[in-house]
Amino acid sequence: MKLPVRIAVLLVVGPLAGAATLRAQYDRDSDRQRDRPSRAISLVGGPSSYRLSGTGTSFTAAIRFDLPLGRLFIVEPGIGYFRYRTQFKQSLKYLLPEVGFQIQPPRGPVRPYVGVGAGFSEYLTGPGASPGTVHVAAGLRAWLTRSYGLRAEVRLRGLDPFSGQQMTDFTIGFSKR
Repeated sequence: MKLPVRIAVLLVVGPLAGAATLRAQYDRDSDRQRDRPSRAISLVGGPSSYRLSGTGTSFTAAIRFDLPLGRLFIVEPGIGYFRYRTQFKQSLKYLLPEVGFQIQPPRGPVRPYVGVGAGFSEYLTGPGASPGTVHVAAGLRAWLTRSYGLRAEVRLRGLDPFSGQQMTDFTIGFSKR
């Protein structure tokens, strides 16, 4: 091959090879960015089985915020809503402000997690006291894209933990980073 042809080949192939290398690096960085835990907001809802003043199943909904603490840990403040009928047919409504601490694997689009937390049960209607709550949770975060995902969770909650009153929430919802 003559020198001018070699130079022309290098001028064309060199930048193309460099662009391919940069694109591969960008893709790896994007994968790392997607895999790294990030802040998110979730809106979830579903049935809640309860044993309070009476037993049964009702509906619960919550908004939760994921605040990563490093690669494995997440702090999750949130507020839930729950309404049920007592054994005396009285309708009670609660707001459930809580903070949870969770651990989950740092990589992959599907991330199982477990956690514990505490909060309060604020009566919107009913007795007027605000007993504390404790909970344990297990769930799954599944990121469909870099920004949107699904979330499913089981949360066992004790209301006024030493009284034996409890709820088990089965929720599913959407998350946004």
